[in-house]
Parts: sequence; C-alpha cells; structure tokens
Amino acid sequence: MDKKAVLDEITHHYLRSRQFNGVLLTNLGENYEELKETLKQLLSEGKIVLVFGDRHPNPHILAGEPEPKDVQMSKLAALKFEKPVYEGDGPIVFQTNSINCCAYPSREHLKAVVGNEEYGDEPFVKRLALGESQLSHKVFNLGVLEYYRNDPRYRYVADDVQGHITATSEEQLAEEDEIFIQFGFTRDDDGRHVTALLWDLSLLSPKHQQKWNLEIHADEAPLHPDHARTIAGYWREGESVFVAFCKELEIINRMTERVWGKPLFMRTFDGEDRPRKFSLIVRTTGEEYGHFVQLLDKMIWDNLNRKFFKGQMDLTEQVEQDGKTIERNKSPVRLLEEWLYSNVRFQDTEPVDEMIAAFNKVRKQRNKFSHRISDNDFDSEYHNIQRSLMREAYSGVRLLRLIFSNHPLAKDIEVPDWLYEGKIWDS
Repeated sequence: MDKKAVLDEITHHYLRSRQFNGVLLTNLGENYEELKETLKQLLSEGKIVLVFGDRHPNPHILAGEPEPKDVQMSKLAALKFEKPVYEGDGPIVFQTNSINCCAYPSREHLKAVVGNEEYGDEPFVKRLALGESQLSHKVFNLGVLEYYRNDPRYRYVADDVQGHITATSEEQLAEEDEIFIQFGFTRDDDGRHVTALLWDLSLLSPKHQQKWNLEIHADEAPLHPDHARTIAGYWREGESVFVAFCKELEIINRMTERVWGKPLFMRTFDGEDRPRKFSLIVRTTGEEYGHFVQLLDKMIWDNLNRKFFKGQMDLTEQVEQDGKTIERNKSPVRLLEEWLYSNVRFQDTEPVDEMIAAFNKVRKQRNKFSHRISDNDFDSEYHNIQRSLMREAYSGVRLLRLIFSNHPLAKDIEVPDWLYEGKIWDS
C-alpha cells in the first residue's frame, strides 16, 4: 500500500473537515493487512497518531493528548476486522470486532504542511490545524473579560468558578461581534487567570480570536476543581461565595416575611438579578476594587429595609451637633444590631459582634475609596483583599440566616443542600 497516499489522505481529511476530524481506519483501504502494516510504519516514523474509542467516546475528534507511541502500537496490533461486507454498489465496509479507531496527522507532520501564513487572522483555528487537542485549555489574563463585562450589549455571567459571555443585542452588534463563549478560572501560585477550551476559542470570529490571543498567559494551568468537574461532565460540588451571598439574602427574606410579614432586605440579587460586577475582580487595581466595595456596601448597608424595623424600635436618635441637639436616622446596621440584641437571646455574642464589625468594615472600605483622590494603582494583592472581605461579609449574612432559622415559624423554609453543608468556594 502506498504509504504517501495513506498519509496524504489522513492529512487532507483532517485539514478539510469542518471540525478537524480524524479518519476511520476502515476508510483508508480495502486490504486490512497491508493497511495495518502501513499505519505501523507511519506511526513509527512519527507521521501519524491513532486515537482509539476506549479513552473518549468520540474518537473522531482529538479530545486530548495522544497516548504514548508504544501504547498506540500495541492497540493497533490487537485490532482485528471481520470479513468485508458489500453494501449494494457502495464501497467495501470493514466490520471491526474491536474498538473504533481514527488516524490523525501528527503535530510534527502538520508543521511541515501547514504554511506560516495560513489561518493568520484565526490563531486558535491555527492551533487546531497544527494538531493541538480540541479540549486543551488555554489560560489568559483576567483583563480579557473586562471588555465584555463593561459592554451592556453582552450578557456577562461569572463567579469565581466559571462563566459565559453571549450577545444580548444582536441588532446593535456587527455579525463578527455576536459571540458566545464559556470560560472558567484557574487556581495556582501565579494568581488567578481565566481559561477556555481551544475548540470554543476557535469558534470566535477572527476579530475576537485576536483579542483573546493578545491576553494569553499560558497553555495550561490547574483548573478550578469545580470547573474541571463540569468539563468532565459532572455536577459542581459547590457554589461560589458570590452566588451563596445572594442566596442567603433570598432565604433570609423568605424567613422574615414568614415570621414578621416584612423582608429584611429590599433586594436579594438572586439568579439573573445578580450584578455582573459582583464577582471576582478582573483587574487588580484600586479603582476596580473600589467599585466592588461600593457595590458590596450597597448590597448590605443600602439594602437593609428600614420598614422592617418600623414599629419595633426607634429609627432615629438624638445627637449633639454644633452645640445643638438634632434628630438623625440611625444607620441601617445600627438598627440591625439593636434589633438583634432586643429580640434574640444569645449565649455567646461574639459571632454577632463579628458580623456587625464585618458589615461596618465594608462601609469603612467604601468610604476609603469613595473619598480618596489619587492615581489608580495596580497590585495583585487586591485579589486576596477582595477574597478576605467577601469571606467576612458572607459569614455575616450566613449568621443572620442561621439566627432566623431558629424561629419556629421559619424552620420549614428550605435551604439548598450545598448551602446548608457549607460547600462554598471562596478562593
């Protein structure tokens, strides 16, 4: 069997196919024994790789890195075919009593046949053309998300595990800008980064492929554990602290409405109502962190419902100012603190004090960034600062939910298992 003809067919099939597919061995020739020997030679020379259906359910795509050459050789040797079956006037069809197998050109061979100028404006398509696996993930600087997050024509949904971007206003976008892509996050000593599958990246328009390619950080990095699970087809084990925070507000409101007829918070921000910037900051600058703190403060301080406390306690207080006694409204967190100590008996008040301190810390941080006049600064430590503040704020709203859950009328309010068991990702 002509070795060059077989290699050309494998190569042409791969580069011509829409999804860079491998070719079934049964489509490469009619004489199985000769074909097997030819494939053995090409494999030995490093010109091809063989993908068997026992590793991934679809051997027609190069889902992962090829197995070691000796493993491929062993599986090829064990591959057996039944006698050919003639189907009408069509080609001979070999029936195999072993696993499916597809042949692909090797990366070394593709380097020699794919021109440097080909796929010039589609860098991720070119990576596929050069033999990279479709399910490999590429790692990018978090700043690649900023463009989409800040543009209202895109629907940007993200927590600190994963997310997706899609167009929301096609009539206001050029066709090349109507994109959809799913992404996740990495967790490593080099900081936080965003990651996406090579295949998904290759589906972007040339313009957006180049935009992402400018922010590429590395070819591989450890995936967030729950993002890795979803890629493998499993359910997530937990939720991000941002999702959990909003879910706590929603459950607290259901409890307070059940018991007192009024919600403690004016909004819960649950589900689609969650602000797009209530997530991992995508640029570690003082300005970015400051915007996040202001948002978090609005979700706590400005979100507490003063009507909840009306009729149960004084909403104002007398204070001395410029030698005069004036009346002013008590702060929302002050009302919450006084209400808790007036209506709940605590064996240990330390957790409540820590909760109030956490809420006050958010307000102090907001004031710090709202009133300063300085050049914007860049510091990778802002990720850790955000994580620490968010952890404290979440612990506060979780404690509120636990306090209200002890009321007899609130005991049957359903709490999701992941929230009840504390399966929360905060890093």
